[in-house]
Amino acid sequence: MELKKIIVYYKDKKIGEIIVNERLGIDSLKDAKYIDVDKKEFIYSTDKEITDILGLKNEKYKITTSIYMEKGFDLEFVIENEGKIATIKKEISVAYNE
Repeated sequence: MELKKIIVYYKDKKIGEIIVNERLGIDSLKDAKYIDVDKKEFIYSTDKEITDILGLKNEKYKITTSIYMEKGFDLEFVIENEGKIATIKKEISVAYNE
């Protein structure tokens, strides 16, 4: 399996895309009933890419800089498994640190 890309949405509008193209360390989900998250871990830092999408100085979307997180962000993970594409969407909240 391979993580192809991560699509970033803000308030249901696509605002960016992070091309990853990295193997997940899992051969196939074909016969698996579940993935034991304690045994399989994939770490990919998106700090630089997210900063590029939002703007280095928060100039593009004016994300909150308060102690409260701003809702409305979604990450869509595009995964390829044996030639088939699957997506997983995860809602996240963001706060911009100055």
